[in-house]
Amino acid sequence: MNVYPIWVKPSAQNDFISAVNYYESKVHGLGNKLLEEINNSLKRIEVQPRIGVIIYKNFHQILTKKFPFRIIYTFQNDEIQIYAFFHQSRQFQKILNKLDI
Repeated sequence: MNVYPIWVKPSAQNDFISAVNYYESKVHGLGNKLLEEINNSLKRIEVQPRIGVIIYKNFHQILTKKFPFRIIYTFQNDEIQIYAFFHQSRQFQKILNKLDI
């Protein structure tokens, strides 16, 4: 089984951190649970990068299982690039605008 390298764009990393901090501020320990969920999703992507639905051109999306978030990424040249991390309530057009596509 191949494991592909994952590179996280700074804006996506900021999205991760903001979401984790927000959940942690609401309920102690909930931010850590979100972080675990993000890590589980990234592990799924790194071994099965084509698991995500293609949402636009070469951009894939995977939904987290326990929290209402989506991870937007590409898989090219045997590398995974994480572009964004969004709450599922966000409008799709806003996501595309943030990605500059």
